[in-house]
Order: sequence, then structure tokens, then C-alpha cells
Amino acid sequence: MSDNFSLRAVMKTDVKDFTKKFNEMSEQEISTIMSEHRQFVSNKVYKFTGKIIKGEGDAFWITFENVTNAVSCAKEIQLELYEKYVGEYDNQVIELRIVITVGEITYKEGDIFGDAVNLASRIESITPEKEIYISQSANLLLNKSQFSTTNLGKYSFKGQKDKIDVFKVNFKYNSKIFNQIIVFADMRSFTSLIDERNENPDYTKTEKYLDYYNDIVAEGCNEFNGVILNTISDAFILAFDNVANLQNFLQKFDSLWTNFLSNDNNKINLMGFGCGFGKISKYKNFTFGAYINIMSSIEASGKRLQKTCNLEGNSMLCTNEIVQQSKKENVFNKSQFIEVKDMSSKTHTHEEAVSNFEKTVKKAFKEDISYFLPLHFFIPNPKSKK
Repeated sequence: MSDNFSLRAVMKTDVKDFTKKFNEMSEQEISTIMSEHRQFVSNKVYKFTGKIIKGEGDAFWITFENVTNAVSCAKEIQLELYEKYVGEYDNQVIELRIVITVGEITYKEGDIFGDAVNLASRIESITPEKEIYISQSANLLLNKSQFSTTNLGKYSFKGQKDKIDVFKVNFKYNSKIFNQIIVFADMRSFTSLIDERNENPDYTKTEKYLDYYNDIVAEGCNEFNGVILNTISDAFILAFDNVANLQNFLQKFDSLWTNFLSNDNNKINLMGFGCGFGKISKYKNFTFGAYINIMSSIEASGKRLQKTCNLEGNSMLCTNEIVQQSKKENVFNKSQFIEVKDMSSKTHTHEEAVSNFEKTVKKAFKEDISYFLPLHFFIPNPKSKK
């Protein structure tokens, strides 16, 4: 086949942490995911009159007649992937780095060659997920009435004599609002698993616990339509669409985690959950909203209030609205819900504790306090202290 030379915009797409994300999947599962991804990318490329030249594992090489078409395509790909995967568990998310350069390229035997191709590979190494980076020459040819860019400064790349300006394409992702059951899940006494007194600490046990914790949360969310919104150290922020799914998740989690601790002769790393209906927002890698703090506060109170209620084991401390909704969904089991009638502590009476909680809530919400109180424990497998 004879060589063909032409001036083209060159796009390279690459999946973030592809090997890490999919190393535990079967070849068939990976093939299915990548086939769907290729079809998605192909549809976008066709829309903007581009051409997929080749695929290299999780990466695609694509050419366009002009830079503006390439950037238009890249932007649409990034926005739709974000909308599709925001709030999904990380191991199931496809996040792309996209790079666009421009130059004279050679087509030969189903492949492309040229300085623009080499430069795209170099720029890809500094490109974060969810972003579109373009070369200096691509920026010069981009229609600025349609797109704006930010100069990220000069970079030295292998094979380039001089430093080259790299630009980021400016476009906006929108926050996604989850108006559902918000759950703050936290492993108690997590620091007991960490020994940093030694210069070279052994994290084998820590990693064992975190891996299993992560696995059963992810599996449970996948089975019962939950969403992992974020992780904070040993805590998860989750969302569920209804009380029935939440209860099923907790019952399965409780059984698995209790057995895991029992097999390790561990009585301290129990789980606490703080839960209530609320609104929370997800933007890129950030999760925010006042309900996170409220549910975290409720979960933190659980260990003390468990003692007051003479209970032990993994527990979920939930708002009154959860109880009322469980009755509406016909999943209320009186033996599993225990009302917290005494919120007192060493420093506050019950009345003072309720008043303080009400003040905290009213700083952030307009809801009546009855939306939250009285708090109730939901314990999948309750055990009374002997």
C-alpha cells in the first residue's frame, strides 16, 4: 500500500487506569465493555466527520479534517461519559484523557505516523482524566468563537527540541444532584489497624480489611441499586433509591462483615451507619452538601447511643423519615427498629441534646425537626448485651 500524506488533526483517547480497573474481569467482560465503548466513540467520531485509524487496547487514534471538529467531538464525548458515570463505582467508570494535535501525517498499512502523532503521545502523559489538552499548533487553528482555552505553560517532551505550550480546552461539567437516601458508613476504631510507629510499617492487615470492606460495599450497591458517591479515609458516602434496597444492603453487609470479623477474632472494627433522606451533589471527584455533615454526625452518635439502648453489633442510626417511609413501603419490621428515647451524654441531658441537634439542623435546613427525630436504630441482627 502506498504512503498517503495529509494535514490532519490527530486525536488520542486513553482510559484512565485501564489495567488497574479491569484486571479482575474476565476477557469476555473486558471485551464487552470495550466493544460498547468503541461503538460510543465511533458514533461521535462519525458525527463530526472523523475517522478511527486504530485501537491500541483501551486507546484510540482518530483523525479529523480540522481541529474544531476534533475538539467538538472530544467535548461531547467527555460530557456524555461524565453524565453516564457520575456517581458510579470507580471500577465501573470509564474516564478518558483526550489529546489533540495537528500536523502532516502519513497513512500506512492501517496506521499513522508523524510528529503530530508522537506529540499526542507525549502530551497524553500529562493529561488528567476528564480533560482535553491540545498542542500549540492545534490551539492556533481552533475556532475561538466556539471554544476558549487556557495556556498551561511550556513543557519539555522527548523528541522535541524546544519547549512547547500546552493548552486545556475550557468546558463545564454540571453537578448532579442525588435526592435520595443518603448514608454515611464508617468503620469503627479503624486506627487500630494502622501501625505507623515503625519506620517501615506493615500494612498487610490494613489492606486486607480495606479490600474486603470495599468489595462488599461495591457488590451490595451493585445488587441493591446503591450508588457510591465518595470515600473519605475509611468512610463511604452512599445513596439508595428506596428503603427496601437500603435494608437489603445492610442485612447482607451485616452478615458478611460480622463473619469476616469473627473469623479474624475481631470485636472492635464494627460498622456504623448514619442515614436519612436528603439532597447531595456530585461534581467531578467532589461530593458536597450539608446532609453529609448531618449523616456523619448521626453516625458518630451511634456508638454512644447504642450503649444507651443496650445494643451491640453493626448498626444503622436513621432519621424518623426513614422509619415512616419503611412503613409506606411495607418493609417495616418492629423488631428491627428501636427508637432512641434518651439522647443524653456525659455533658448534656436528653433535652439539651435534642435542642443542640435541632440548632444544627436549622442552620442548614428548613425542615421541621420531626423530619429527623426521633432517631431510630435499624440493626439487621440485633443482639442484647448480657
